Amino acid sequence: MKKGVVLFVTLLFIASVSVLIVANMKDTQSYIGTNNSKFNITQSYHLISDLQKSVSSKLSSIQESDDIDMYISNNFIENLSFELENIKVDLGFSKYEKLNINDYAKGTAEEKIAIENVLISNEIFDFNFFSTQLKNDTIDSSNEFQKLFRTYESYAGVRNIDTLIKDLGFVVNKDKNLYNLDIKLLNANENITAHYIIDDKGEIAHYETSIK
Repeated sequence: MKKGVVLFVTLLFIASVSVLIVANMKDTQSYIGTNNSKFNITQSYHLISDLQKSVSSKLSSIQESDDIDMYISNNFIENLSFELENIKVDLGFSKYEKLNINDYAKGTAEEKIAIENVLISNEIFDFNFFSTQLKNDTIDSSNEFQKLFRTYESYAGVRNIDTLIKDLGFVVNKDKNLYNLDIKLLNANENITAHYIIDDKGEIAHYETSIK
């Protein structure tokens, strides 16, 4: 247990070190200091990839997933922020505990009831709408997930159900071994965010990115 916690306490530190290594590369200053947006974007995605690989590598070195969960429950370091030249880096790591909305039409009776309880807690009672929408379609992305509930809002004439995203998702998590890895890079020109869902072996289960 102690070994796993110690390993995981170093996880985010190692991730940040990987960025500093990139910062010391011969040509990094020309990437970071440039006013060319394309170069900034390219470098940013390289940094994001390095961070993800560092975190995945450390996860794969921890033999017991319970050690990871214990680390998170004890609230050691869930978020890390630092600056690299003109780039601000925010990195977050947390347990993925969302129910899969697709299970409402394709899951077990127990999974369906669990999803209904979440809907009820958000004052959504028209379960037939979701049965119909999900019967032949599978939600595979955040855009599709948001579209489903925007459609419901128009259909039911309601608003403010964004709290659902805290409890519902669209990624299969039968083994309860998934984790959120959120990376945000902010420089003078862009705000780039990357959301990974990775398992306790460091494998990527889902990935999405956006730039503003």
